[in-house]
Amino acid sequence: MAVPLYLLRDLRRENLAIEGAKLMAAKLSDLTFTGERVVPGNVEPSLWAEHISRYAFAANFVAGKRVLDFACGAGYGSALLRSAGARWVVGNDIAVDAIRYARDHFSDSRTHFAAADCLRLSFHDDAFDVLVSFETIEHVPSYEVFLVEARRVLSPDGLLIISTPNKRTYSDESVKEDNPYHVHEFYLEEFQQALSVHFPTIKLYSQNVAEGPFFAEIGAPGPEQTVELLKLGGGVAPRALQAAEASDFFLALCTAEASTSDGLEAHPHYFHWAQTNELHHLRQKISQLQAEFDRRMSWALEVDRKLADRGRQLLDLQAEYDERTLWALRLNTELAEANAAKAELQAAIDASNARAQTLVARTTELEDRVFELQSKVAVSDELIRSLQDQSNLESS
Repeated sequence: MAVPLYLLRDLRRENLAIEGAKLMAAKLSDLTFTGERVVPGNVEPSLWAEHISRYAFAANFVAGKRVLDFACGAGYGSALLRSAGARWVVGNDIAVDAIRYARDHFSDSRTHFAAADCLRLSFHDDAFDVLVSFETIEHVPSYEVFLVEARRVLSPDGLLIISTPNKRTYSDESVKEDNPYHVHEFYLEEFQQALSVHFPTIKLYSQNVAEGPFFAEIGAPGPEQTVELLKLGGGVAPRALQAAEASDFFLALCTAEASTSDGLEAHPHYFHWAQTNELHHLRQKISQLQAEFDRRMSWALEVDRKLADRGRQLLDLQAEYDERTLWALRLNTELAEANAAKAELQAAIDASNARAQTLVARTTELEDRVFELQSKVAVSDELIRSLQDQSNLESS
């Protein structure tokens, strides 16, 4: 059955209010992976399995139902719900580019997509039998208003299938930075209390990963006692459950009337075996990381060996430097002593030179005296000869 015309009119009014010219300008397949919105073929297998498994879980409750997939993103989940036998599916998202992508890839006569704001849904009361909204409530500032709107557009016996990350494991115990897109994250009890205001009957499930995403009803017997499997390729359900408070995500089935809760009893546990063989991918990734770790460890050991060699070389150079420093100090001491001896010798030489100069001066003085005496002797001799000559004359 196609989407009713009256509902399409409601969607058209909502579309015009939100999309405007942006929707017409959006390009086919122009959808960027932001880390929050899953784009088929553009995400890691583990993230794809995490998201598609929720829709596989919800597919058990949509046969023959009027379904609203709010925050449908790229639209792949809406298509899965329609293929599971839904009467028709409407996919809403506030992101215009996501809606255009969903229309281009998944729209048909039983699946319609339109931009909408979850706080101001334009649908009539009781317009849907099932409302699916995965990983949405943590993005909405006024999540109470969102839940009021969800209750309003659901039929009296309608079913809300909603999920959110566990704040304890997603943020409190995580080493990664806080998610900038999340405005309010929930602990288990807080999530249950928020839902129970508008939906008295709630079944809470935990979502974890074994060989594939595994959903377990909180408080139900373990999978070794009773297990319902959703298999896409085969696989074996895990043999043990984590504590609910330590699960990765919470998923809730919510109804406003207790009389409708019996239909929820048949599904205490689900195991979604990912087609991608996620365990194999994880093992491959671990092997790659181990090989990279071994390579880097080998490199680090080689660097350590080279550093040790350099360290020994530095010690040898330091010892040689110390030895040469001591030699230089001894040489300086010897040079100082030689300089002192040289200075002492120079002083002695200077003293000898002074003494020699004194002796030279004295010798010159004595030579002058001798010359003077010799001159006097010559005069005396001359006088004596003169006297002798005179005496001889007188004698004759």
